[in-house]
Amino acid sequence: MKKQPVSIIIPVYNIENYISKCIESVISQSYKDLEIILVDDGSSDKSGEICDEYAKSDSRIKVIHKKNGGLSDARNVAIDIVKGDFIYFIDGDDYVHHDAISVLIETQKDTQSDIVTEGFVPVFDNSNIDLDKKLSVLPSKTLQKKEAIESLMYQKDTTTSAWGKLYKKSLFGNDIRYPKGAICEDLPTTYKLFSRTDSVSFVHAPMYMYRQREGSIIQSAFKPGRIEALDFAEQELKYIDKHFQEIRNAAVNRLFMEAVFICQTISLSKIKENRQYWDRCVNVIKRTRLIVLTDVRSKKAYRIFALLSFISPKLILYAIYIKSKMRKVL
Repeated sequence: MKKQPVSIIIPVYNIENYISKCIESVISQSYKDLEIILVDDGSSDKSGEICDEYAKSDSRIKVIHKKNGGLSDARNVAIDIVKGDFIYFIDGDDYVHHDAISVLIETQKDTQSDIVTEGFVPVFDNSNIDLDKKLSVLPSKTLQKKEAIESLMYQKDTTTSAWGKLYKKSLFGNDIRYPKGAICEDLPTTYKLFSRTDSVSFVHAPMYMYRQREGSIIQSAFKPGRIEALDFAEQELKYIDKHFQEIRNAAVNRLFMEAVFICQTISLSKIKENRQYWDRCVNVIKRTRLIVLTDVRSKKAYRIFALLSFISPKLILYAIYIKSKMRKVL
């Protein structure tokens, strides 16, 4: 059977200590029919030079050096030039199991799904992961469009992250791109890609190594720009109301979750100086909590958060803090 080329897009920005591990995990893939696009997004360290060195030794690698425009811009530049039948994103400080692309492609051949997702593992600088270890791959789960979008909203089988998913290139067309300058750039994009599918398959195998490090976007403290997540989640809810009204509760859950997450990043000690953002999030929580609380498909944690919010939204932060401490102990 003719192999189907996969274009792997890796945005790179000031990650000289991590990019080599990422690239090594890609060039070592058991699936060889790859186009590897490294987008140096105006790095001021040696990241760009490292990319150029790898390009000299592997003809599959293309390096784009550009002025800094952010993660979305880096992805978009690559999307516009890809030659593969499929697109796969990796953030430059993450890495993947050596059989990841093979498993995703084989699943796509078996199911003919337009998107195939994979599991991920949070890793740290001292993590020791054997990328050649034989994977324990459970049978994939395939859902039709509406059910796949619903699962995405509930964050049941996958997350909204751009990375860790094999996409048919045709899904992007000429109009779906990541919003330049956005912090939560995948939130307004992934559900649109799902809405263009006939089906999505979920591979429950931890093949994507998601690095946890200080200074990353997700690990950063609250910034006013993060409130855009609520704007995106509100837009998402309007879209669902218009096209998939029967799964509206799932989109409400997503909006509730974003409000909770932003409250968490603000923290109790910073509420006063971020009052307008805190109040907006609390307003969203109050508008959506009853639906979340009574929705049997809501995650247990979110139903608990919704219940606590009737006493005080601040109790949600205490619950999250306690949960994180228990996790560290266990």
